[in-house]
Amino acid sequence: MLQLNIHHIPENGLDIDTTIPPETLELANDKRIKDVTPLVCEFKASMVDKDLVVRGTSTLVVNCSCDRCLEDIEEVISSDDVCIVIENTPEIVDLTNDIREDILLAFPQLFLCDADCKGLCFNCGQNLNKAECQCDSESESSSPWGTLDNINFDDEK
Repeated sequence: MLQLNIHHIPENGLDIDTTIPPETLELANDKRIKDVTPLVCEFKASMVDKDLVVRGTSTLVVNCSCDRCLEDIEEVISSDDVCIVIENTPEIVDLTNDIREDILLAFPQLFLCDADCKGLCFNCGQNLNKAECQCDSESESSSPWGTLDNINFDDEK
């Protein structure tokens, strides 16, 4: 948890360098993620009138599987432009949920080992990044997507 007492923030601001445990991010339900480092935060907190402004960066490393080829990868996730504004700030402020939300928004939709990852053959499971598929052309044409290739959209009825 990252709590601040606004009375401890000097006029020129307060530098905050801290880590937040990975359990705080509540990523246990994401089966793709195998391990997460603590979230490293570097912030500057300032009071502007009665409002708290926190700016800075947060970074963590996720050990996970590529969503296409299932290879283990390490993904660095960072939010380089954190900006949290809390109006009419109470005396004690807990920033944990705001920081958690900010880093979760920085998560990619897909974890990929490479933008050009070819994935796995849906028939034999071969990682197409490492070798060509050993399936014959007949089994490829009987793919579930092969039926879509045979649809003629030019016919009018």
